Amino acid sequence: MMKHHHTFFHITWLALCMILLGGCVNADMHVTVNMDGSGSYRIQVLSSPLVEKELQPVREKLEQNGYQVEELKKGKQTGWVAEKQVDNVAEEPPNQLMEDFSPEGKSASLLPFMEDMEKGPVKVNAELFRYVIRFQDDLDLRAMASENPVEKAFLNEMNLRFKLTLPLEPKDHNADSVSEDGKTLTWNLAPGEKNPVLVEVEFPNPIGWILVAAGTFLLVVLFVIFWVLRRKRRSKSKR
Repeated sequence: MMKHHHTFFHITWLALCMILLGGCVNADMHVTVNMDGSGSYRIQVLSSPLVEKELQPVREKLEQNGYQVEELKKGKQTGWVAEKQVDNVAEEPPNQLMEDFSPEGKSASLLPFMEDMEKGPVKVNAELFRYVIRFQDDLDLRAMASENPVEKAFLNEMNLRFKLTLPLEPKDHNADSVSEDGKTLTWNLAPGEKNPVLVEVEFPNPIGWILVAAGTFLLVVLFVIFWVLRRKRRSKSKR
């Protein structure tokens, strides 16, 4: 009998927590990278008023790092949206993920790399006519895992998403969804698990094209010179 009441108590407590935390946490992080290397970061958090208070330290930390934060309310959920514009996403990365994504030299611009490079999860293949940048890593959220039934229920109600907008449509990726123009990728992140992220971008190597154009131009010039000299020799021989 006591065991029955003990089980009933846990079920009731779990149900009560689910009601109080209704909707739990909806968090979106959106990173936008422009062609010149500038970008913007947008973090939106919505939750029940009870949970929002626990997220106040996160908001304060963002404000200290130069984010503009505004209050937000959607239905029964309240929260905030934090935004920041940066001149160079490599010099001001939003987190360690973007630091790993940044090439050495702190230049985030999609200008040509002069050689192949591999740094952490980033690999750059420099070819004659193109560059291929591949990012492959895991967003490790295993630290959030818990064996506590209430905490497990809390995590199951969390909706975490990572969005990445690029200036070019990626050649390959493992995102869960893609925008119509193909440039914005969205990953649904699972709390308590490793979340693999893969992006591969391909863009032209202008130096390669310039070298080929210069080589072609040089061949044309040499051909013209050869043709002119040959005509002069023929005209002299006729005389």
